[in-house]
Order: sequence, then structure tokens, then C-alpha cells
Amino acid sequence: MAVSCNIELLWGISAAARYLILFYTVLGFMGNCGMNIRSLLEKKEALYSRMYMGTAIFHLICIALYLVDLCWPPAILDFVMCITYIVLANQVHKARKLSNVFIACGIAIMVNTIGHLFMMGPTLGYQNLFLATIPVLFFIAYTGDWTLKKSIIYAVLLFVLSIVIMGVSEQLVFGFFYLGDVVRTILRILNQFSCFVFASGFMVFLVVQASSDTGMLKNKRDELEISANRDELTGLRNRRSIDQFMEDAFKRARGEGQDFTVFMCDVDNFKRVNDTYGHDCGDLVLKNIANTIQAELRVEDVAFRYGGEEILVLVVAGGHIAKRIAERCRIAIEASEVVYKDKSVKVTITIGGSSYYQGATKDDLIKRADNNLYIGKNNGKNQVVM
Repeated sequence: MAVSCNIELLWGISAAARYLILFYTVLGFMGNCGMNIRSLLEKKEALYSRMYMGTAIFHLICIALYLVDLCWPPAILDFVMCITYIVLANQVHKARKLSNVFIACGIAIMVNTIGHLFMMGPTLGYQNLFLATIPVLFFIAYTGDWTLKKSIIYAVLLFVLSIVIMGVSEQLVFGFFYLGDVVRTILRILNQFSCFVFASGFMVFLVVQASSDTGMLKNKRDELEISANRDELTGLRNRRSIDQFMEDAFKRARGEGQDFTVFMCDVDNFKRVNDTYGHDCGDLVLKNIANTIQAELRVEDVAFRYGGEEILVLVVAGGHIAKRIAERCRIAIEASEVVYKDKSVKVTITIGGSSYYQGATKDDLIKRADNNLYIGKNNGKNQVVM
């Protein structure tokens, strides 16, 4: 059935609109997100859904154009494609695996391509749309549903299939469309362009998914790092992480002459608190002490829960400056209180310190700070000894 020149031109223009608007839909969506991957991650399902709905709408436009000249076979094919993409758009938010949605989309592209090849012949380049599904295969491999080897095999098979289908379609063209040279040229260009649109679209999906996975891994790694290096009760760094900070402090002291001081802090009469009020109250006291010390320290200083009611503080300063910081912590804790079951609980701490000196090791500084701590304990507590 021959199609008039006007209908041919309208059909060619509609095909151009379909792929151009679909392409600019992607660009527009990304533009609204400021090309910000973080924004894309938050809206990736909306991006996928919008792509599918856009494709469905333009298949609907093609149906109307086909029916102008009562060209039922391609109209029916486009109707099936339209319904398929609407379903896919709705399944994006429901599917357990997005890769299943992408597999269905790849199958839809192949069905559409084969159907139009047999109706219109290979000269318009529809067989090249097979190649546009190759990024889908590698996306599926990335998600782990397929191995990379399997995706490569399928990609090669798609390439071979496109050659075979092109040869077969040359012999079996049904002749529903007889297009002029100008429209054929336009459609050839548009089919090449559509390959670019689909391939680019799926590569965007791959980038978005990879960025999403990278963000999830980073968050998980951060959580594990916090869990491994933080004390669960006080939120301070734990004893395991002391070595790294001490090593850095020694490097700066030996290389740049940057003094530092180690303080050992111990809660005075902590056993009495536990015996009188219970261990829950003791935990609240430790939390309060940790928070108070953190509030008095500078950004470059670090506090660690050393064990039990002992807290080790690494102050990046020596002499009078370090002792002044320790005194601030002692005074702030003495002034603070913990309310437990309507009772005010107040405690004090004793602090022993040792500043870096030539030839000192980590154990030397901690041992000296510990000795000064016990000197303070024996001389009345609630004091700083260096």
C-alpha cells in the first residue's frame, strides 16, 4: 500500500521528533539536576520511568500516523510497544531488580527492530538498533545478574543476528511502505541517531547505578570504620586507634619540632558511683565526662577511651599550653552534673600528663603520664600533675 508524499514527510518528521525529544528529555532531566550525580541518584527511578513514558508517547504518535493511511501492521506493532513501555515505566518503582526491567526493555527494542526490518527493509538502518541494546547487556553484567563473559557472548550474538536479519529481510520485505529518497535518507540518519540516544541513555543508567553503588560502599565503609575505631558507650575513639595518632604525633615532633602531650584521665571514686547508683548511672557519668572533655579540646586534639573509667587525651601542645587545656577539662567536669533518677551525681577527675621529649617512645609517655596520674590520686585527687 503506497503512502502519499505528505504522509511520508509527516512520518519522517514524527520519527525525528520521537528521538530528538527523547534525547532532550534525558538532557533536560539531567540539566534540572544540574548534572549533579548526587541528584541523579536520588531521582534515578524517576529518570528511568520518564524515559520509558517518553518512548511510549512517541510510539503512540506513530500509531496515529500509520492509521491515517490504514497501515495496520506497523500500527499494531507500535501499539504493543506503547503498552510495553507504559508497563515498564510503572514497574521501575516496583521491580526488585532494575536489571529485570532493562532486560525487558532490550527485548522490546529487538522486537520493534525486527518487526520494522521485515516491514520496511534493511536500507533504513533499523538493524543497527540491535547494537543499541549492547550497553544493556553490560549493565546487567555490572549488577551481577550475568557474568561479564556471558554479556560479551550475547553482544557478539546480537551483532551476528543483526547481520543475519538484515540479509533475510532483504528477501522478505512485505512492502507496506514505499518511501521516497529524501524520507529514506532522513530515516537512515534518524535510526543512526536513535542508536546514539538509546546507547547514551543506558550508559547514563550505568553511570548512575555505579555512582549509587559507590556511595553505598563508602557509607558502609564509614560505618565499619566508626564501629571499629569508636567506643560504643562514649563515642570517643577506642584504644585500637591510639597507635596511628601517636605515630603521626611522633613524626611531627621529630620532623617539624611540634610538641605534644599525653594525658591520662581517671574518674575519682568511680567505684563508689557504681556501688551507690548502679552501672547505668556509671555509664551516664562516663558519657558526660567524654562529652565535656570533647567540648574543651581543640580541633587538633584527640580523646580516646583507654579502658574502664580511664580516658587518654592527646594534646598537640607542650608545657603550659597543654596543662591549661587539661585544667579546663578538670574544672568543667567538676562543675558538671548528671541527673539520675532525680538525683544529682557529681564527680571529679585526676589527670596525669607527660609531654614529648627527645628519645621518648609511646610507652614511655603513657607510663610517665600514668605515674603522674597516681601521684595526683595519692595527693588528694581532682588535680592535674605533669
